[in-house]
Amino acid sequence: MSGSGAPLLVTGTHRSGTTWVGAMLCLSGEAVSLHEPTNPGNRHAWLRHLVDGPYRALGPDSGAALDTATRRMLEFRPPRRALISTARSPREVAASLREIGRAELWRARRPRLIIKDPLAAFSTEWWHDAYGIEPLILIRHPAAFAGSLKKLGWQFDFVHLANQPHLLSGPLASMASEIEAAARTQPDLIGQATLLWRAVNRSLVELADRRGWAVHRYEDLASEPLGAFHRLYDQYGLRWDGSVEAAIRSYTSSENAGEVSVADRLSIRRDSSTAMTTWTKRLDGAEIDRVRRETAEISTRFYTESDWALPAPETVDEDEVAQ
Repeated sequence: MSGSGAPLLVTGTHRSGTTWVGAMLCLSGEAVSLHEPTNPGNRHAWLRHLVDGPYRALGPDSGAALDTATRRMLEFRPPRRALISTARSPREVAASLREIGRAELWRARRPRLIIKDPLAAFSTEWWHDAYGIEPLILIRHPAAFAGSLKKLGWQFDFVHLANQPHLLSGPLASMASEIEAAARTQPDLIGQATLLWRAVNRSLVELADRRGWAVHRYEDLASEPLGAFHRLYDQYGLRWDGSVEAAIRSYTSSENAGEVSVADRLSIRRDSSTAMTTWTKRLDGAEIDRVRRETAEISTRFYTESDWALPAPETVDEDEVAQ
């Protein structure tokens, strides 16, 4: 169905470049990006009132209300009442009204819908089969993922996975005991990062193998953005022209900061090639070795010895803007 105009789901782990990739695919003006509709922590998520935690594996047993809301999402019809009633301040009410207004414009224009949602990773197959949503699966270097979580101090409670028996008896069956143990006793942050990286990517890689879907390395997109995105535009039937090429050059230029501030972590403007290697400054040697060891069963398929190489000391720019 590639190039058919079907909605796209850009997914992977969080902090895997889904925001950036989703935004880059909207530069022709033919598509719009919907930000994490299943994220219960996103106050403006269109499905949050029906999803009780992150990384839920939605499916045919998720209920009629969620099915209706998902179909309405694909028609650019947000849950107006839920968005406004859950707002906690006048500012959030105003933001919800802007979201509703934006959806009305989309409904009139009928652009291609690009759903950027890492937390829908375990719902990828269901969304494809039930709603015709095409997957664009991203994988990011495990040390980059761990380094990003360390920088942000983001914790993950494995109760969210452990309380989904259909996951533990299905795609995560070989990891069930590890996940249940992590739900009982929280691992340290690096342990959380490696276990979550394995869980999400194991599920997506095995699914992609079974369905014949591609898995795209974030690093390939970031190192050669013009060629890589040109191929994605062609694959998904999006218009590639001089204005799109110029915009991608601008958003990924070496003149941009290699890292962005924590406050601007959703920014899509960065030196994409430099941003790939931020983990070499965020993790120490022992942490890098641990991440490599604990993710090897999956990461060795996508990352070779050279992908773990550290830059020579003189190449590290100590004055680079910190994220």
